[in-house]
Amino acid sequence: MTIIMLPVSVSDRLLANALQYGGKQGEARHLLNLMLDSYVAPNDQRHTAQFHYDQRVLARTMLARTLWMQGELAAAAREAQQSFAEAGTGHQLSLLYPLGWALFPLALLSGEFAAAERSLRMLTDLAARYNTAFWKMLGRCLEAKLLIARGDYKTGNAGLGIALEECERIGWTVCFPEFLGTLAESSAGLGHLGPALATIDRAIARAIDGGKCWYLPELHRVRGELLVLDAGHDDNGACAEACLLQALQVSRTQRALFWELRAAVSLARLKAKQGDCDRARTILEPIFARFTDRHETSDLRAAASILKAVRSTLV
Repeated sequence: MTIIMLPVSVSDRLLANALQYGGKQGEARHLLNLMLDSYVAPNDQRHTAQFHYDQRVLARTMLARTLWMQGELAAAAREAQQSFAEAGTGHQLSLLYPLGWALFPLALLSGEFAAAERSLRMLTDLAARYNTAFWKMLGRCLEAKLLIARGDYKTGNAGLGIALEECERIGWTVCFPEFLGTLAESSAGLGHLGPALATIDRAIARAIDGGKCWYLPELHRVRGELLVLDAGHDDNGACAEACLLQALQVSRTQRALFWELRAAVSLARLKAKQGDCDRARTILEPIFARFTDRHETSDLRAAASILKAVRSTLV
């Protein structure tokens, strides 16, 4: 049996990936920075041959994701662009990584759908050119996710449902909890709240059981939003609030300020709807204030709008 000894820097990147997916953003960031500071690519490009992708590009892509989760949005956007630029000057297959794991998701999370679509088109073109089955499947899932974000719930739900069935049959479940969460949102958009709640519960269970806890705060938030929509039970308001508080707690444990903002926006909106504008302000205001670079996103705009509305009622 051949044993391949990895350089410490490559081992740091692999461990950082596991930590990031596990929701340990601070530890992942530390290791990714260590890797980028110390890694020197071999002249014979054996690391690219062994791992199929440029190691610095992979590390910088994951750093962009980690920075975004920690609320450093402008820095995350810069790292995502730099990872794409570095990939473009060398190993072309490496372009898939920043496109699929940084540029597309960060654009989608920002509410920049046109930018997300451009990244998606580049990814699907590259995946077809190199005939990479995994990236072609990921492209299908991301396309459905974009359709759902744009409000095309019917097409997105159908496409994502079929793709996830194929992924589960093959064993490609790297982003399964995230995509299940999106599937739940699209089911709710179609008015199917029962199936939506069943799907979000499945997503939460898969995230916990599979160690993919980085998306767990968002899944708890989505479950809370679904319960707000489901007015058929008298206790759903309290259950929704409990889910949103859990999303806040998990995001704080993970030091994921971006998820914390999203959860706070949802909870503040719920409290304002219930007439408790003071509570809405005290929940959202301190979290919103921590975003000092004011990188423009739909979530920050929503937070600013809610704060403006609740402050006006307290004057």
